[in-house]
Amino acid sequence: RQEIMSNYLIELSVIHVALIVGYWFLLRKERQYTKMRFYLIASTLLALTIPLLKLPKLLLTSKQPIDAVPMEVISLDAMTIAPASDVSTWSYELLIWIYIAISLFFLFKFLSGVFYLIWLERKSSHEKLNGLHIRKVGNIKGSFTFFNWIFLSNEIDPNQQDYGVILKHEKAHASLGHTYDLMFFELFKVCFWWLPTAWINIKEIKKIHEFQADAAALKSCDVDHYSSILISSTLKTNGLSLPAEKRPSRWQAGLASSFHDGLILKRLTAMKQQAK
Repeated sequence: RQEIMSNYLIELSVIHVALIVGYWFLLRKERQYTKMRFYLIASTLLALTIPLLKLPKLLLTSKQPIDAVPMEVISLDAMTIAPASDVSTWSYELLIWIYIAISLFFLFKFLSGVFYLIWLERKSSHEKLNGLHIRKVGNIKGSFTFFNWIFLSNEIDPNQQDYGVILKHEKAHASLGHTYDLMFFELFKVCFWWLPTAWINIKEIKKIHEFQADAAALKSCDVDHYSSILISSTLKTNGLSLPAEKRPSRWQAGLASSFHDGLILKRLTAMKQQAK
């Protein structure tokens, strides 16, 4: 049992690291966001499933039947048999408990983030605009999306020029199902928190999400105009003068997709390259 679990974790680690290293060197700077997103999801699913596959029987070495092996009488000297030490078993169980404890810690953070966003939705006021269900909240800054819920701060004026652009960006997050990706990779991190590529996955998938939402918004907006809106909104949201209760929550940053994202320089560069 211990050997099976160890082999599974080793094989998963080798496969996932190899696939993500390949992504890092070959796909990370591409602009085909749908393919990049598919690769990250597929590589993680492959790493989870391939170690579970059994080798075909043809690849297994055939063993000679016991009856066919000639038996000989072998004389043995007297020897003392002492009980085997259970230190290795105890050490293995201790590692298992440490593993479970750290996984439970990350699971608690994950569930806390989900419940926080559900609580935020319950206390928000609902509005409907052009088929979009919008949640207006007073104690947040900027906007973000969780599944099909589009959260907007009460400070965002519906009459301002960038209101429609922000909504198109957030609508892209909802329609493309970006929250499902984040939930999948967060749960993968909960189970395999010791794997560096689990953390790289989350960072990369968030970047791809923002690139995809920006591309969707740019279909109806000029690049220079959109860039100015993005810079202005990001500075307002992340400004040092904001009181603590108005700054983006750590739960929001972890599980929600936001127009006001910290990847502003990379997003601006990607938009310029895509426009060319």
